[in-house]
Amino acid sequence: MKTEFSGYYSISEKDLADLWKECTFIVDTNVLLNLYRYQKETSDELLKVMKKLSARLWMPFQVGLEYQENRLNVINEQVDMYHKVVEVLDKTRENLDQELLGLKLQKRHSFINPTEFMKKVGVVFDEFNQELEQLQKSQPSIYDYDYLRDEIDSIFSGKVGAPPKTQEELDEIYKDGEVRYAKKYPPGYMDIDKDKDLIITAQGYE
Repeated sequence: MKTEFSGYYSISEKDLADLWKECTFIVDTNVLLNLYRYQKETSDELLKVMKKLSARLWMPFQVGLEYQENRLNVINEQVDMYHKVVEVLDKTRENLDQELLGLKLQKRHSFINPTEFMKKVGVVFDEFNQELEQLQKSQPSIYDYDYLRDEIDSIFSGKVGAPPKTQEELDEIYKDGEVRYAKKYPPGYMDIDKDKDLIITAQGYE
């Protein structure tokens, strides 16, 4: 049974340890894009790990394509996040103020007075807004030098798969993907609705 249905059995700790020592690591697109999303300390640590495993890393051509297609969008998302955070802070501050005013505590309660509390809250909100302004000044934009891209280029130099050579080969890949997605066979079936607008041909990318 175990020989015929090996996929249903867990491997031994020894086999798992040997696998980690010898296997090739194939990255997903989000592994690369998350380098732009993580806190800098986390991103730097991930880069260190990738450099140590560089000889055993491999990038499918599709992963590289998706990285190049989405890199600037992710950088822009990081820039836009400052505006979203400020909007949340302003809305939260206004809602808190309105909710407390709606209780009319100064007229209806003998002890609770939120005035001093709201002053303290205002100071905290103002300090955080000032911190955001300073952080935003150092936030890289799509026009700035992208050191992460250089790091990725260096790590994966000579370790990127080739694109399909013909349209027929690409069509076969799509057919195989459709069958796997329909049967929910990994990898990738959960991405079936992703990038519907990206049209790929063997001759070029549109």
